[in-house]
Amino acid sequence: MRIAVVTGASSGLGREYALSADREGTYDEIWAIARRAERLQELAAKCTTPVRAVCLDLADKSAAQELKSDLEQADCEVSLLVNAAGLGKFGTWESLTQGKWTP
Repeated sequence: MRIAVVTGASSGLGREYALSADREGTYDEIWAIARRAERLQELAAKCTTPVRAVCLDLADKSAAQELKSDLEQADCEVSLLVNAAGLGKFGTWESLTQGKWTP
């Protein structure tokens, strides 16, 4: 089974990559990984390729280990990997460099 794995799939570039993988139509399944389960379900509803919505916060090391274990057990070939998960902070340079920012 050929799969596409997309992190950060609930919004932004991750979501667009997941939709692009669906349009490509060459994958048996898309693993959409993000923190927000409801947005992953919305994404899955828009795709014709089966989507495995995996609700994980990859900032947590145990979540990354859980994903690794799931992939090993799935007996699949990861044909596409998009690491689009991330955290952004918007503001002026001065406001972001004052040591007041917390994720």
